[in-house]
Amino acid sequence: MTMKITINAWAGLKDYFDGSFPVEFQKESSIDDLRTWLKNKTPESSSLLNNCRFAINQELVETHSAMCHGDVIDILPPSSGG
Repeated sequence: MTMKITINAWAGLKDYFDGSFPVEFQKESSIDDLRTWLKNKTPESSSLLNNCRFAINQELVETHSAMCHGDVIDILPPSSGG
C-alpha cells in the first residue's frame, strides 16, 4: 500500500523545496527516512535539513517517529534572532 503524506517546508527550506508538496512512500517510513529522501532529492539542502525539527500533524516528534498515510509533516528550520 502506498503511503501518501504532505510536506510543509518553512523559512529557508523554501529555497530548496515548494512550500507544500505531496510525497509517496511504498512502505512504512519514519522521519529519518523522509530526511534521507529529501537529502537525496536535493543534496544542497542537506546541511539545513540536519538542523531541522519535524512535526507530524502539528506535534513535534523525534526523527525515529513513524509517519502514517495522510499525515502532514512540517519541517522547521532553526530560528535565528537578533
